[in-house]
Amino acid sequence: MGLALLVITATAGAPAAWAKRAHIVPLGGHGTTAGGVVLRGRALAGKPSSGAKGRGRLRKTLSTAHAFLRNDLEHVEVVVADAASGQEWKFSTDGEGFFDATVPGPLPAGARRYRVTLGAGKWKADPVELEVPVVDAAAAGLVVVCDIDDTIVETGVADGKTGMVLRVAASSADDMRPYPAAAATLAAFAEAGAPIVYVSAGPVELAPRTTAFLGARGFPSGALFLRHYEDDGIGDPTAYKRKHIDRVLADYPARKLVLVGDNGEHDPDLFAAVAKDTGRVAAAYVRATLPVKAGDPRYDGLTVFSAWTDVARHAGKAKLLRWLRVQRILAAEGEK
Repeated sequence: MGLALLVITATAGAPAAWAKRAHIVPLGGHGTTAGGVVLRGRALAGKPSSGAKGRGRLRKTLSTAHAFLRNDLEHVEVVVADAASGQEWKFSTDGEGFFDATVPGPLPAGARRYRVTLGAGKWKADPVELEVPVVDAAAAGLVVVCDIDDTIVETGVADGKTGMVLRVAASSADDMRPYPAAAATLAAFAEAGAPIVYVSAGPVELAPRTTAFLGARGFPSGALFLRHYEDDGIGDPTAYKRKHIDRVLADYPARKLVLVGDNGEHDPDLFAAVAKDTGRVAAAYVRATLPVKAGDPRYDGLTVFSAWTDVARHAGKAKLLRWLRVQRILAAEGEK
């Protein structure tokens, strides 16, 4: 999404005695000079989950179940403040506790920091601070749209969905293992000025776990789109992903996309359709989670990869990344 650096900022002191405890789950942000900054998140009752860090499988499973049972805060006020100027904007959560707040432009290019909290009322939440790099809306460049499960982190979809669900339910952010060079490659794109947008069919209830994993493993921060099953359905995620890819295209009208996904579901077909329909795909990478048959037409125009160093190497040769950055990634993995 250069994009959203998420920092959860705790406030000293306990909430007022009359206020009920709540918390804000940040879902990142992105911004352009003309379109302004979009900040997204969800307000929930109660304290943030500990994620059962360092606990056993049962505690982790219970923590996962608890994430799906939390009460959202419907139609409560959300206050966004510019950290530099102190200017404030007020928004409201929807019927599921989500907010999608746009701080209007025009804005100068560069990083901007915002403080998000709940308005005065019966709920009290620690503020969340988001640092969002704002990019020139008229300037050409790239935006990276990247899947998460079995693209940057192994979830075991190739072993069957039932086993994958059980494995995810009994794990915490610490148990999530990234593929080598995935974080470094995405960081190289971010350092080169490309916003990073994570679009995953994973449940939005696990957003705290996902953001904790991304931060702990060195992935660049960015806008995070996760699926809310009540609105987005539980079947084929293609339409859900396409909706958000189209939003990225609209929000960055002068930029082309670098798409990264896997073939565990329908990313190859989705990427091919986006490229054909829009003409704005600079490169599309598909991780071979499942075997790929030679000559399969589904992969025409796509780059199939097994290791993330292959993505970095291809991006360097295609001049999407500077070769010096690619060399550093390869050297870190013991490759040339």
